[in-house]
Amino acid sequence: MIDAGCVFNFVVLAPESAVKVDESTHRQAFTALHDALMKDMRWWHKNIIKNSEYGGFSEPLIRRNLESAVATPLKPGLDTESNLDG
Repeated sequence: MIDAGCVFNFVVLAPESAVKVDESTHRQAFTALHDALMKDMRWWHKNIIKNSEYGGFSEPLIRRNLESAVATPLKPGLDTESNLDG
């Protein structure tokens, strides 16, 4: 995706078809996205500190707080493709 110029980070999860997609599933996806972002940031950091000019950069940290995250239901109609066009 990066090679294609994508500027968004995302993860794709494939739950079993019988799994109910609920707040718990979204929290798992949020955790997976956080883990993927941290992996990318650690890779970036490992490579940038090879340059002595950037050797003092501290290791990146992206914090998350699942306990304070609040589920916000979509407004009616916002989950349809027709609303994505504006």
